Amino acid sequence: MQVDKGTEKLYIVVSAATPLIWDFQGDTSRISQLVLAGSVHTQGLTGSVRIGAANISADKILYRDHTACGMRHASSTKPESVELSLSALDKLIGRRPDLLYNNYKVSGLHIFAGRINDDISKGIETRQKKTPQGFDPALWAKHITHMSGGIADFTNKKVVSDAPVTAYEVLPKWAGFAKLAFEGAVIPVRGNARNMVTIPRADGQSVSLEGIEKIVVNRNTPQINFGTSSAIKIVKHIPYYPSGLHGGYATTIIIGKGVETPKGDAGHSKIISEETGEAIK
Repeated sequence: MQVDKGTEKLYIVVSAATPLIWDFQGDTSRISQLVLAGSVHTQGLTGSVRIGAANISADKILYRDHTACGMRHASSTKPESVELSLSALDKLIGRRPDLLYNNYKVSGLHIFAGRINDDISKGIETRQKKTPQGFDPALWAKHITHMSGGIADFTNKKVVSDAPVTAYEVLPKWAGFAKLAFEGAVIPVRGNARNMVTIPRADGQSVSLEGIEKIVVNRNTPQINFGTSSAIKIVKHIPYYPSGLHGGYATTIIIGKGVETPKGDAGHSKIISEETGEAIK
């Protein structure tokens, strides 16, 4: 969140569907009050929205469930959802907000000259295309396919939150696999029966294609998408699975022989024991 210089003070309400840290930059002295809204989590951290902010003092921050401050539908661009959020905020803070920005996916926001937009997102995403030091390039490319904003480093920044702030032992999603692959703890596995297609030719021979991630039919034309791997094999002990392996982030994870099963939740991923050949999950 980039805040340009100005004379007016800002009362900002931000909402996110998943736990994250808002990195405030620029003229943060303009911010008089910041409301961090999210989904209240009751497992382990009762009443916590698990949202944090960097470069903002704790006395300026309030934490609220997004359903209690008019931000439940804030990511929707439907006129009725926008009006619902604006009306709710009007009643809660005593005036209608001057500015509202909503988007389902954004890497950066910019507050300037009475406007909010995401013009800084492109620069952030372009910089993240270059594989950071210490990450496997192929798996990093897969990570930014889904998470174009890449990762942010908060090592030397003060982060405040309503939940404990700790460093990752294993980075989330495919950033985690990219880091672990570079360190030699996991390896991508290619070309098994689950991601191979054999196509017969007119001359009676056949051609096999491997490394296929998925086949999509678009306007009756099949399109074959090749993934960086069909599975991830864990060859050294890791403390946890990367978090967030749900939906399109899921994969097949093979637990190598003699390797302890990691803690944590592998999401929608399929877990297979190399030793027994059986599915653990």
